Amino acid sequence: GFTHLARTSLFLDALQDECLAPFGIGFGDFAVLRLLDQSPDGQPMSPTRLAELVVRTTGGMTKVVDRLVRLGHVRRMPDPRDGRGVLVALTPKGRRTADAASAAYLAGRERVLAHLDPDEVAVI
Repeated sequence: GFTHLARTSLFLDALQDECLAPFGIGFGDFAVLRLLDQSPDGQPMSPTRLAELVVRTTGGMTKVVDRLVRLGHVRRMPDPRDGRGVLVALTPKGRRTADAASAAYLAGRERVLAHLDPDEVAVI
């Protein structure tokens, strides 16, 4: 029931923090790095598109992108199709971080799933 769901949710929150903390990023940052990492041909994306994909407001996405720029994981670049627009591109450091954080997250997720019963796993 609900207690299983709540317990599973707490597990996953703790897992996200534990796996991503060594990289100095939160789950929202990780989501953006993963999207850019998986973008076809490494294409940059607009902050608006990123916001839509991770279900964030554009203002919230601006804060995430600002933080990732400061950390050296992404860079802003002019959008060649829109003189006023910008695109967000992964840097080599950002790509390495996305890959390493993904591996850590998947390993951690497997560890957590091993401790849950089948009902709890089905909820995830």
